[in-house]
Amino acid sequence: MSADSLELTLTTDKPAYRVGEPIELILKLTNRSPQPTVLEFSSSQRYDFEIGEWRWSADRMFAQMLGTERLAPGESREYRERFLSRLAPGSYRATGRITATGSTARASATFTVQ
Repeated sequence: MSADSLELTLTTDKPAYRVGEPIELILKLTNRSPQPTVLEFSSSQRYDFEIGEWRWSADRMFAQMLGTERLAPGESREYRERFLSRLAPGSYRATGRITATGSTARASATFTVQ
């Protein structure tokens, strides 16, 4: 997986939320290479999200099995989750990452809670 061939972006469904309102996180992985890209995974987990101390995967279990995902040239995958915990008013940064073996790619997005 080359940093030049894959683009990772994280967005939220809107820039500002009310206290207690669900926050939708959208992590998008795009193969910008003219060649197919194969990602290898050491478990069934494909992505993770963090907001402050919260980590999406913290209370989940994943099958311990090797897996691969193939992205054709120009192909994208989206991974979506809803953050349902309450945040105090303020500015926050969400971080998303793909859990492929050897990947250090991360993307982040900022939002506010009012």
